[in-house]
Amino acid sequence: MIYEKFFPLKTLKIEGSSAYAASVDLASLNHLSTALAVLFGPDDAPVCLDVGANIGLTTLLMDQSFKGGRVLAFEPHPVTFGQMDRNISANQTGTNRIETFNFALGKADGEVLFRDVDQYNTGNSFLLEGSLAAAQDAIRVPVRTLDGFDGTPDHIDLMKIDVEGFELDVLKGAEATLARVDTVLIEFNHWCLSSLAHVLPIDALAFIFDTFEGVFVFDLKAKAYVRVQTDAQKWSFLHKNMVNFNVNDLLCTNSSTVIRRVTAAGKLA
Repeated sequence: MIYEKFFPLKTLKIEGSSAYAASVDLASLNHLSTALAVLFGPDDAPVCLDVGANIGLTTLLMDQSFKGGRVLAFEPHPVTFGQMDRNISANQTGTNRIETFNFALGKADGEVLFRDVDQYNTGNSFLLEGSLAAAQDAIRVPVRTLDGFDGTPDHIDLMKIDVEGFELDVLKGAEATLARVDTVLIEFNHWCLSSLAHVLPIDALAFIFDTFEGVFVFDLKAKAYVRVQTDAQKWSFLHKNMVNFNVNDLLCTNSSTVIRRVTAAGKLA
């Protein structure tokens, strides 16, 4: 199927075969467009990684948000990757360098089971061997660490990670690289963490706060990132995520400059 998506610079014609392809729109990507607007000015030419790029809409939103930059998009499912590659070729602005990679990023090099059910996302997650989720149709896909990937840029301005509960695996495979990353945008989905990755959400949150100095959650109503800092704020976030929401987006950084910029933008919202 071909879907029209109304994006800031032009209307995109997007190929997709899942409910995600049919339903996703610019409003559902507010967390990313807000981050891009806060982090980068008109004269910036950032280097961005799109980890879990799916059919390419997040990559194309990055492409429409700056000029002269570079985007590396990673999508392991072969069918989804083909759709992504064609969508980028058909819709990119031509003002940025976009590179696509048909493998997963994780905590170790090798192969992993990957969901192969064309339902919500086309093949949307890793599956742990022997787990209940592994009873679904699956294929094997290659996985590499970001630290071991020879195409990893010297400096990364933004890394967006949306890999359905296995975000921590990407971070664990990028321990050395994180020193060269200004900002990481992480999906926090308690269902995927617990049911697919077998990680307790409270442990995932602790890992994130152990890794990053500044952690901000995207406020859907304010359309701004709000810092989560105290233990009370952490507990409140976790409660709301697990009781009221299924998914939150966290902007994480060890850069004092980014912390100041995102804090200031939040106060203006």
